[in-house]
Amino acid sequence: LSVPKIQPTECVVIRNMFDPTTETDPEFHLDIKEDVEDEVKKYGMVKHIFVDKTNPKGMVYVRVDSVSTGQQVVGSLNGRWFAGRQIAA
Repeated sequence: LSVPKIQPTECVVIRNMFDPTTETDPEFHLDIKEDVEDEVKKYGMVKHIFVDKTNPKGMVYVRVDSVSTGQQVVGSLNGRWFAGRQIAA
């Protein structure tokens, strides 16, 4: 049984960035968006960021300018810690 390899794209999904049930600031998603943008800009251009503020898995979706940038972002963020939570990209 072979497992297909995931095809890299310019879209990155980041999990476990937050827990919506513990957030007290109604605008918390704006801070997360800014933090993610600041980090992703180190590797290339950010085209779009969406913080799914109601998702219980703390999902953030990012679109960057190229597959190469996406791979660099995943490599940089996957397994890192953010606000006491280990994130997955």
